[in-house]
Amino acid sequence: MSWTVLTADHVLGELNNAEVEKYRGLVTDTQTDPLPGILSNTTNYVRGFVGKQVPLDAAGLPPEVVNPAVDIAIYRLCKRVQTDSAAQRKPAADDAEEFLKGVAKGDTVVSPSDGTVVTPQKPSVEEPDNKFQPEDQDGV
Repeated sequence: MSWTVLTADHVLGELNNAEVEKYRGLVTDTQTDPLPGILSNTTNYVRGFVGKQVPLDAAGLPPEVVNPAVDIAIYRLCKRVQTDSAAQRKPAADDAEEFLKGVAKGDTVVSPSDGTVVTPQKPSVEEPDNKFQPEDQDGV
């Protein structure tokens, strides 16, 4: 089964209107958008739990942990953008972390990846075939 890469759409689709407006206001005020960093950090955090059960040989997250990952990302975003809302989002993030601890223990089975490679391929340099012969040389 293919894994899912967390995107801004996952998070923004779960925010209420006030949270979305506050987030968009922050981004339009020429401040650095915190969401890409939060998504990256949250993905790495969740993959730490998943990696206890299945090899991390694919990009993103298994479908079983996407919703908990979104809850954690939302809480982290709200702590940064709208602190009033962070207190309301904390219980969902705490539940998500408990769920992920169960994933790490094997209480909840996650789907193995379809093998899409995560890390970039290392460049390889093959030795070229030299088809030159001494008689092909011009000059001295």
